[in-house]
Amino acid sequence: MEWFSFPLPAWWLWVVSIIGIMAFVMAVKPFVQAIWGKPEIEVDFGVKDLEGGRVLQCEICNPPIRHKILRLLGVTRVTAEDITAEFRIKEHGRQSEIFAAVAQIQTFGGTYAHRISLAGSVIPAVFGIAIAIMDKGEVKPFGEDVTTVLSPSAYCAYVRILVGGKLITKERTFVVTDESPYAYWEVSS
Repeated sequence: MEWFSFPLPAWWLWVVSIIGIMAFVMAVKPFVQAIWGKPEIEVDFGVKDLEGGRVLQCEICNPPIRHKILRLLGVTRVTAEDITAEFRIKEHGRQSEIFAAVAQIQTFGGTYAHRISLAGSVIPAVFGIAIAIMDKGEVKPFGEDVTTVLSPSAYCAYVRILVGGKLITKERTFVVTDESPYAYWEVSS
């Protein structure tokens, strides 16, 4: 065991120190990425005006990293996997459900699906809640082959979004009128 007892040259201490510093720097990025790079889902409501119609929609966003130091360290927002959504429409102030559906979510690539993955981006994935058909002057819940017509009144949209096992719920009131634009989100207070 005497071969461990000889003194190391001074340049060896420099080499070991540099290797130690490099190992520390290499370990920082995965550590910081694991903490601050996780998906961060934001849910909001918006309107999309179309030719001949207007869609009241829910927007799901996984925003990119905005903090300058984290971006310099190379931290990126991780893709949110396995996102599903459902929505319900109830008349405001009542418990009776008028419509419920599993949402067809449109990604920023233009594809529709019941289950999506959402990369870090400022562009949201969206799904419709209600659609106003201008030439008919009527508002219907958003979906295929929907026959339900919403009469002028206030309604509440309840949204449930499941992201990798985590449930996010949000609600917003919208108003249906018999005059153009026929449907709009009530201003939040």
